[in-house]
Amino acid sequence: MSMYLVLGLALIFQMVNRLYTKHVLSRGDPLALFVFTSFLGALCVLFYILLVSKSTIVVTPLVLATLFGSGALWAVSGYLQNIAVKETPLSVYSIVSQFQIIWVVLAGVIVFSESLSALGVLGVVLIVVSCILVSYRSLFTKEISLRSFLLVFLTSLAVGVTVIVDTYAVKNIPVDHYFFAVLLIPSLILMPRLFARKTHYFDNIKTHLLSYTISTAALVVSYGATLLVFAHPQLPISVSYPILRAGGIISVILAVIIFKEKTSWPLKILAIIMGTCGAVLVKVF
Repeated sequence: MSMYLVLGLALIFQMVNRLYTKHVLSRGDPLALFVFTSFLGALCVLFYILLVSKSTIVVTPLVLATLFGSGALWAVSGYLQNIAVKETPLSVYSIVSQFQIIWVVLAGVIVFSESLSALGVLGVVLIVVSCILVSYRSLFTKEISLRSFLLVFLTSLAVGVTVIVDTYAVKNIPVDHYFFAVLLIPSLILMPRLFARKTHYFDNIKTHLLSYTISTAALVVSYGATLLVFAHPQLPISVSYPILRAGGIISVILAVIIFKEKTSWPLKILAIIMGTCGAVLVKVF
């Protein structure tokens, strides 16, 4: 499959998943949604491995450590991400969470020895400035609270670290087996918390069963396509991840239209332009 087709599909499905997750969380519970989608998604990937790919994996102590480490990271970052999406207007979250790009690009350059030109650095700076502008304006106008901002910022850091581990892992572990593990392990880690209040969470799942099932499909397709991008040998993460995050910029416009979020259009349009230019500079240069 063409690397550009994989990248395009990943970008589109990530954006769709982000919008649908916001829709579901307007009524659903972050923990119930995360555990349900992760566990059901893991079962779907398991059936794919058994019936379609029939691939095998050599289990070593390093592989086990990587799988359990990644699963633990996703338990933290995925759950935090659901809370942040529920509590924050998506038009704000989509821009402020672009901080993820900084952590990933820095890791691509420092950890994976990828090159980034002066114009690429300028692209990163533009993305950072767009995040800061929206963060400051949103806090000043009380569009989000300081707690919500810190939650989004912390989520961006957690997701950034997880993406870095994902990138290392899928270059050394079969993608389908890694995909299965990082969906199953977080759900098992958080399941005791869900069972501690099983009446509340199970009622929530029963009420939103159809929405949660559709959300599982969106998660499996978007995350699976993203892992294929990370595993592609011709797509360095310092280039591919800023492009994937460009879908968040489109989400800003769609969030205002679909969810009727109140927004300061001039500043967010400026942030969208800056973020887009930054992503293009990182990609091309």
